Amino acid sequence: MVTIAYGESIQHLITMTGVKPGDELVVGEKEDEGERGDTVRMAKVRLPSADVPGAARLRVSLGIGATETRAGATLALPILKRLVGSDRRFRVLGEAVDDAGKPLAYAFAAPSVGEADVDVPLERWHTDFRDVRVVLTSPPSGIDRASATLAMLAGDERWDRGRRDAAIRGDTTIAFAIPRPLANDALLRVDLGYEGSDDRASVLQRSPAFVADDVKVDLEKLTLPRVSNARVERTPDERRPVVRWEGSTKEADATIARLVWPATGEHVWTIATSRSSKRRSTRATPT
Repeated sequence: MVTIAYGESIQHLITMTGVKPGDELVVGEKEDEGERGDTVRMAKVRLPSADVPGAARLRVSLGIGATETRAGATLALPILKRLVGSDRRFRVLGEAVDDAGKPLAYAFAAPSVGEADVDVPLERWHTDFRDVRVVLTSPPSGIDRASATLAMLAGDERWDRGRRDAAIRGDTTIAFAIPRPLANDALLRVDLGYEGSDDRASVLQRSPAFVADDVKVDLEKLTLPRVSNARVERTPDERRPVVRWEGSTKEADATIARLVWPATGEHVWTIATSRSSKRRSTRATPT
């Protein structure tokens, strides 16, 4: 077992079991990515002045995050070096969304980075979204709800397409509206909830297949058996509590137990157990 302690305002302990000579353990980022946030220029983006019926908010993104603005206003945004392509172009997406965050229209441009700040007038709204339908099939017993998020990826760009919630009743379809210029790889996350419980299962997949019109996700095939009733049990030796849960984890590549204390969460202890060394309960001594 190897334990790493780090953190400032929140104190972290990470314990890894089954470590062998020659293993490389990485906590945090493997490389210093300080340069990745360098700003090349500023983009002065102006959305179309035309109104979009039903729109509650307008927002602009240069490939990561989004900033709200208003029609006809000029918004100054930094052009990050890592978001500029080999052709010296970067991508700008403006969107109009309703109260629920559903996109109603978009405006797009791919201007070139010059020697000075870049003016980007987005002149017209488009409504020719691609409807990507994620079909959740074969839900395991007890699962009654799903929350799905989809992000379009291209290099370091990440275009989040929002969150969709749905009740699970057999095969369930969740739809996302994708601006056509963003059809690249996609990252799909589906969080599944169990009836009458706070237990949760998650499925995370990255694939260019998710930009197809219909994508089937076989939940029975992709999810492991349910794990529930995680708890910490006292022992006669107060320094050595036991973490216990219900459900088999023998099919998993790793088991991760996370303890947080006190209620305000200043201390976090994560115990990662590999297949070769995991057990139904984990016993360890906090420092």
